[in-house]
Amino acid sequence: MTTSTGQACVPQQLYLTQTGIPDGFAARTGFPTPLEAVLVDDCGNFVSNAMVSATFSNGDPGIAMEPIGYGQYAGTWIPAHASDALPGGAASVELQAFAPRLAPGTTDAIGTVTADTAPAINAGGVLNTLNAQPGAPVAPGAVIQIYGSQFGTATGTGTVTNARLSTTLNGVSVSIGGLDAPLYYSSPGQINAQVPLELAGNQPYQVIINVNGVYSNPEVINTVPAQPGIAVYADGSAIAQDRAFNLITAKHPAHPGDSMILYLTGMGATTPAVLTGAAAPSSPLAQVAVQPQVTIDGAPAQVLFAGLTPGAVGLYQVDVRIPSAARTGDLPIVVMQGSASSNTATVPVQ
Repeated sequence: MTTSTGQACVPQQLYLTQTGIPDGFAARTGFPTPLEAVLVDDCGNFVSNAMVSATFSNGDPGIAMEPIGYGQYAGTWIPAHASDALPGGAASVELQAFAPRLAPGTTDAIGTVTADTAPAINAGGVLNTLNAQPGAPVAPGAVIQIYGSQFGTATGTGTVTNARLSTTLNGVSVSIGGLDAPLYYSSPGQINAQVPLELAGNQPYQVIINVNGVYSNPEVINTVPAQPGIAVYADGSAIAQDRAFNLITAKHPAHPGDSMILYLTGMGATTPAVLTGAAAPSSPLAQVAVQPQVTIDGAPAQVLFAGLTPGAVGLYQVDVRIPSAARTGDLPIVVMQGSASSNTATVPVQ
């Protein structure tokens, strides 16, 4: 380039123009914010071999921007700190450019960074309540736990309205495969819900949480016809009852030949079918479509009944007889439905 006097222009200075975010920008923590700039020298030439970096007054670490040709530079800023504690509640983004033998160029933009309050589901954070295996599929009708953050500010338990467990709780709702899921419990970091029975097995579905009109990221789960989980205490012993509905414990053990009741979730469809969120009927009993096999201490045990517990929502039970030849001790119990296996529980037998 030449000057108006015909002399060659010798560049001395860099000029940097921010083109990605303007003054008055509004960013949110955790959300990608594009940064873009154009760099020229004082002779009007694009400069594509400079070092361009961005620094942030809100305490976020600086980033290096990448040249993409014709004097353009790009980078992505994911804000980690809100600006509300800074003077005026504003944060500045300063871009600096350096190139050999040229005076540096700078530009900045002033705006706000607000703390994100959108709900977020943890990766792998949707689990069978009684058989919690990260990444494992769940069955339609199963009770699940959803872990994450910003699930509202209140803690509460679900209520039954018009004979159905409610699908909203303190402004929180859950969609699974586009269907509203009944809610047993909700807190800022955990939600317990029922997978809609209307969903098909062997399919992927999205789980999305809505908190007062703000939606979470989708988390994909896979379904199977059945994935049983046995209710257990913290020590792994089964929450079981004898035929008189007394809890079976070390002080009140079961005996060989006795029948007992195990409680489960995730056993899938029933006959007759029961609506999602509805209490199970007592007449006729809702029996599972995929009949289980039960082993106690590795030996097959006779299943007397397997289906939904009358009056409960999403809770199944298996009535099973302990083999008469069973040894004494804390015996392991496993429930199988097809190729799906439950967690291993124990029951004291004397």
